[in-house]
Amino acid sequence: MAKSDKYAQVAEKFFRDAASVKLRVSFAHVDWDAQGYFFLHGLDKEYYVKLCECIAELQRATEDEIVRQNHKSLTPKSIFNTKLSIRSEFPPAIVDAVASSLRVERPDPEDQAAVLEDARKAVDRAFEISLGKNLGRIHGFVWDKVFHIVWFDPAHNLYPGSGNKPRNQATSEYAVVRCFSPAALAEIREANRKLVDEKNQLIQEKLNIQRELDELYVEFADRPAS
Repeated sequence: MAKSDKYAQVAEKFFRDAASVKLRVSFAHVDWDAQGYFFLHGLDKEYYVKLCECIAELQRATEDEIVRQNHKSLTPKSIFNTKLSIRSEFPPAIVDAVASSLRVERPDPEDQAAVLEDARKAVDRAFEISLGKNLGRIHGFVWDKVFHIVWFDPAHNLYPGSGNKPRNQATSEYAVVRCFSPAALAEIREANRKLVDEKNQLIQEKLNIQRELDELYVEFADRPAS
């Protein structure tokens, strides 16, 4: 066997092994502040069952099946490559987050422009995954054997047009449901905690006033009539 053939076989084996690695699914870059176009709550049981089944199937898929868009059941499609979508890219903050991860291994200041460009390329590997008929899509990007979910799109709002014509964003044709980010939920909890504290304080003040009134009543009741 020629030496070149030997090396080719080794390279082919490594390629097959790498290509067969199953995807992981990450929620680290979910965009909870998407103006209500992309949401996860307020849906019926069927949607959540299909969502869980889709995530499980993603974890049985390979990166190659998604990138080449040839997975039979998930129907992956590249996004942001037409003018029919209401968004042309994922939020810039996601690119910054990916770049921060890359800088851990590539901290050289002279390499930072290249790091940022590599982060953009990673996030640009964006795809939609079908949950099934009338159940919308999930949108994310594939990077380092991980499918990073960014948007849950049960109303198919990213590509809402019919007849190849996008909807007018000024109309009310979108199914919009406002989501709450973890930060927003923490803010709401803090506001609720303060309101509960104020309520308890008012209750205590009421009890104190009632106690003073009771004491005054007893004091005046014991006095002899003039």
